Amino acid sequence: MLTRPNTGALIVPSGLIELGGAGNILGAVPKTISATTYTLLASDFGKRLIFTAATEVTVTVPASLPLNYEVTLQQKGAGQVVLTGQTINNASSHTKLSGQHAIAALLGEPTVNVYTLTGSTGA
Repeated sequence: MLTRPNTGALIVPSGLIELGGAGNILGAVPKTISATTYTLLASDFGKRLIFTAATEVTVTVPASLPLNYEVTLQQKGAGQVVLTGQTINNASSHTKLSGQHAIAALLGEPTVNVYTLTGSTGA
């Protein structure tokens, strides 16, 4: 069994999954964002972005993100999270989170600038 020093987190030998330590599940490191506009960064890959604004939040998906990019989006504040930028596919054609406390994942496809938004989404 491997553990991360100073956290007690259990690390699976593949290095892809981490449980425990600072409340992180599956390595989804939380990052709190209070701004009403945000552009996703390559360094956000694998993180849980927590949006806390009281008014609408526009999240731009830039063309510069790597293939197979993945990020979790959480709307903690009252401001609805709206995604713009690249091709965003969704089973219901949604590009927004459904409301306060909603959580969704943005999953990059193996095609340049094409993403799938899944989870708690809304119109």
